[in-house]
Amino acid sequence: MFVFAVHLVELSGRASAMLIVHDTCSNIRKTSKITAKNQKHSSPSDQIVAAFEKLETESEESSLFVEALTVVSSYTSMHEDICNLADDKSADLIIIPFHKQSNIDGEMDNGNSSFRGVNKNLLENASCSVAIFVDRGLTDSSNIKNDDGHGCCRCAMLFIGGPDDREALAYAWRMASNPSPNPNISLTVVHFIVGKDASVDLSPNNPNNDHDHHEDEDKNILEVVEENEKEKHLDDQYIESFVFNTRNQPSIRLINEVVNNGEETLKLISAMGNDYDLYIVGRGQIGSSPLTFGLSEWGDCPELGPLGDTLASSNIVARASILIVHQGGALVDELVDQHLSE
Repeated sequence: MFVFAVHLVELSGRASAMLIVHDTCSNIRKTSKITAKNQKHSSPSDQIVAAFEKLETESEESSLFVEALTVVSSYTSMHEDICNLADDKSADLIIIPFHKQSNIDGEMDNGNSSFRGVNKNLLENASCSVAIFVDRGLTDSSNIKNDDGHGCCRCAMLFIGGPDDREALAYAWRMASNPSPNPNISLTVVHFIVGKDASVDLSPNNPNNDHDHHEDEDKNILEVVEENEKEKHLDDQYIESFVFNTRNQPSIRLINEVVNNGEETLKLISAMGNDYDLYIVGRGQIGSSPLTFGLSEWGDCPELGPLGDTLASSNIVARASILIVHQGGALVDELVDQHLSE
């Protein structure tokens, strides 16, 4: 696994944008000259480099390699620097922090609107997958001990369906299985299944009532139904593969839950409370599933998707961190398609 740890620093004053490449084995080497005015940026970066250097040293058996960099850029162009760097490094996933931070009670502050813009632009423009991390003290939790006496991070992946959920499940699966299995991580995948009483409005919202419009409506509805069937088939195949390949790993389990609407989904998640340290969810799209219908009323950051926004904005999992995943390059679906063809 190759990790490119990028410290993002806001460009201030008349300083020039720059990329700093850190040598984790010696001192900092720079691709651009740093003036005395910008020396203040090196201190926090050095601490970050040291943390990742320690991670790399402690992860020799799992072959983890870290390259640390600092990007000094304005907020308006920061997403372009990240995207260019990700493309240059052939990255599969960009993980970026949420623009809000939580206090000791789990409440979120007002956040940095400029950095929120960076996250939105990344979600819209990155060619690879993007995950937004809502940090609520993950490193301070995990009081559960494994057999070796080490802290065990309890992860829950909430699977409703669709490309983003399959991507989220792929990374949750890897976290819990590498090394195989990972003794420091327990994973529960909660598979939400649409109940028989669920209803979906497939009609496009358009005020026109002419004959041609009704024909177009029928065609659009048919396309939506076909697309939903295709997605469900991919979901079922991926869940089946997950169950088969983790059948001998006691730290990984799957739970099937039947729900009919967003209210029942929220009630079920609320019942989980603080049983988990980390929730992993797909970003999804508003209105794409009856199981998330109405959840947008609970949040104020629609760019996180209905479920991610609800978890980040409410107190139902106030002590748990959240990872919201958006599929970019469709890497998981390519593997699923290959599996189906075989």
